[in-house]
Amino acid sequence: MKRKALRMALLCLISVSLLGCWDYVEIERLNFVLGIGLEQIEPDFDVIIEVVKAAGGFQQTKLQPVVLANKGQTFSSTARALTNPAGKRLFWAHAKVFIVSEEVARRGVVQAIELAIRDVDIRTSMLVFVAKDCTVEEIYHSKPSFANSVTEHIVELVDQRLRVPVTFPQEMWQFRKALAESGVSAFLPAIQLVQEGEDEVPVLEGSALFKGEQMVGWLDGQETRFFALLRNEVDRGLMVIPTFVQGQRGDLTYQIEHNQVKIRPTVEGDQLGMVIDLNLRLDLSEAGTLRLNFDDPKVIKSLEERVNIAVSGQTQSLLQKIQREYNTDVLGFGLLLKRKHPNVWRAFAHNWDEVFKQLEVTVNVNAKIVSTGIISEAIHLRN
Repeated sequence: MKRKALRMALLCLISVSLLGCWDYVEIERLNFVLGIGLEQIEPDFDVIIEVVKAAGGFQQTKLQPVVLANKGQTFSSTARALTNPAGKRLFWAHAKVFIVSEEVARRGVVQAIELAIRDVDIRTSMLVFVAKDCTVEEIYHSKPSFANSVTEHIVELVDQRLRVPVTFPQEMWQFRKALAESGVSAFLPAIQLVQEGEDEVPVLEGSALFKGEQMVGWLDGQETRFFALLRNEVDRGLMVIPTFVQGQRGDLTYQIEHNQVKIRPTVEGDQLGMVIDLNLRLDLSEAGTLRLNFDDPKVIKSLEERVNIAVSGQTQSLLQKIQREYNTDVLGFGLLLKRKHPNVWRAFAHNWDEVFKQLEVTVNVNAKIVSTGIISEAIHLRN
């Protein structure tokens, strides 16, 4: 759908030209920016863009992706100098994707993003990503497997949520809001390359975590899955649970039919804590090699208990990483405390980093297997 939208947007511009706002010569002199990348910001800005140009006349317009790169002392001068050998000017309003390198993310992204918004007038609805284990330029030079351009490929991945354990689409305005808000830390989805036949293709897997404006570490795909659960972002998807029951060991696959999370602060004197209640409604989708009587309520009860233990363990491991290793409040515990108990928040706000790191978090998981069935879809996120 996005690919069609991009083509339609371009065609609309061309159609408008017939009404006098644009003329054919003007269109032919433009390159339309789809994706933007920042490889580095010091000592120079290293900017990469993916552009398309209209070719073939008004009746047979084709999109021809081209990757351009340039270095310069400022973002503005570097971006505006990005022209192809034919000297075409750039039109930035249709840019959909903004990718920064891990180096840029770890140095601090605010300056780069604000300069991009100010200097080339990009939209804050752009999707933002951090490149993992590859360069931004390698991503834009990769081979999209089901789209005409890398940007279209990425947008379709987000739309369809395919090939992704879990991804958190983040638009630029959402990321900027999290950076500016007290009591919560920002995060961005990770984008990397995987081998597909003879080509490398972009996939979305994992998350980049921030503390302030600087990236501090990664969550892998599995950790991001449980991160999504805790943020109440999972609408449906698959969950594989290692199981040992009635002397049999194997993996059971469940379809998440419903996920509900409630996070509440507890305040007793000067003792502060958080309680997470995670309720899951599951469809037992695949039993693998296990041979069990799934009509037996005792079997189902045992499986539910196993799910509770496994999900609680994964969640505690994730919290350990977020709190102790990275000390970044990406779950927004501080923001929740500020909204529920503003007076308590004011007492802890000045040293929230230290409070958050030592915060006791209780996780209660209540899984219910509501049916058995067949795997139907990959994991999806709520819109």
